[in-house]
Amino acid sequence: MLPKIGGYDDKLGPMHQYERLVRATKLDYEIALRATSWGGFQIMGDNFDACECKTVFEFVDRFMSNTDEQLNLFILFMKNAKPGAIKGLQEHNWVKVASNYNGGGWRKGDPNYASNLEKFFNEFK
Repeated sequence: MLPKIGGYDDKLGPMHQYERLVRATKLDYEIALRATSWGGFQIMGDNFDACECKTVFEFVDRFMSNTDEQLNLFILFMKNAKPGAIKGLQEHNWVKVASNYNGGGWRKGDPNYASNLEKFFNEFK
């Protein structure tokens, strides 16, 4: 069990996560890819079908190809798996976005998540 939500040890640097993935692939390659969050939007590989990919391998390949493809997969993921988050975005209801995108426990992990969404929206709109 990880000591805190996220459980990432920032002191080890970003390569540490890739090293963990490589170790996990030695146990079970497909399951390791499915259990990993991918790209700028951190979509779990287990959601490959919601991104309209036939396999997790196609999903990972598309995520690794370029940032435009990451955005395309994110749009598919939102449309197919997170329609409530899309509704929240349309309404500018940041609590609805946070709850529908990250589940009900988002407040425990980051109580400022919804207010940060609103802040960044207003800053970059």
